[in-house]
Amino acid sequence: MQQHDTKLETLMLLSGRAILWIGQSADALERVEMQRDQGYTVNIMQVHRIESLDDCEIMEVSTPEAGITFRLQDDYARVDEKR
Repeated sequence: MQQHDTKLETLMLLSGRAILWIGQSADALERVEMQRDQGYTVNIMQVHRIESLDDCEIMEVSTPEAGITFRLQDDYARVDEKR
């Protein structure tokens, strides 16, 4: 679960099945089952996370990597990323 202070991104499910968890805070996430070939925009500072339901491919298009990625929860124990 993360958020970005300057990055705007759009996600598209190309294959498989996935859930996009998205909202204004970690306590107010909406569960959206992603539909193939549909764009999902993640606004600046919007909390988001992707849950794979099976093998899937997701394309991300975004503004340049800049600012900070805040890791609110991370299954891989990564730290906040600064660019």
